[in-house]
Amino acid sequence: MSKKPYVKIISMSQNPLETCRWAAEVSRTRVGDDPVEYCKRQGYTRENLEDFFLMMLRESFGTPLEYISVVLYLDNVSRAAQQQITRTRTGVSFSIESMRVVPKENFAKEGLYHIPERIEKDPKLLEAFTRSMEEIEKEYNYLIESGVEVEDARGILPLNIFSTITMCINMRSLFHMIFSRTCAKAQGEVHDIAIEIMNQLRPYLGDRIVDAIDRPCKFKNDCMMKLENTQALQGTTPRPLCKYFPEYLRKTGQSIEDIKNSKKF
Repeated sequence: MSKKPYVKIISMSQNPLETCRWAAEVSRTRVGDDPVEYCKRQGYTRENLEDFFLMMLRESFGTPLEYISVVLYLDNVSRAAQQQITRTRTGVSFSIESMRVVPKENFAKEGLYHIPERIEKDPKLLEAFTRSMEEIEKEYNYLIESGVEVEDARGILPLNIFSTITMCINMRSLFHMIFSRTCAKAQGEVHDIAIEIMNQLRPYLGDRIVDAIDRPCKFKNDCMMKLENTQALQGTTPRPLCKYFPEYLRKTGQSIEDIKNSKKF
């Protein structure tokens, strides 16, 4: 069985809910230099602060969320998933374990690679997949033992090999990434990573906020894959239709027939 992603928050801005509310008021009034004290003076309860934070997550204007920074450590994460994670480019810094320097001589033996769920469920496909990993490890070690530099031997390593990635990211960018990866069409591994990040945020943001977060078409009434789902309905892509897209269309006052008969993409 493929190892689950390991996620840990290394550090986070203090008092995230108060800081978010305080940051939203800076342009309107004199707030002072203590977000907690300011929120107390205004009489904001924990529920008030949670409501405001959730509203910011739903709004396109989410600048107050950028005042909260999170440092994350991720392990048991494939290079393929890391490529998707690093597409988040605003308000974020990444450091990734370098396979140019760090040798991966036992990655297959130790199971340090991701097995997609659809392959893991099929014994024949799983056998072929793991056998391929073992062969790659054997050839990789042969190259290293023959004097090939690690940075050159890495060229044959698979995309699903695990490595460590760390990131410093503001809360607005983090939730953009989370919503992108909790979409029902997100790949299994990155979906699991998003869920683990949410679990790590629970002690900082509280149960009410974390439990309220759901796939974007439900939480934000926004489909992250409108184009692909539209193409699926119109028969212009082999990609499958998301099972939640018809529900999303109904909520937005559209019909499946309207989409099918609209301009094809």
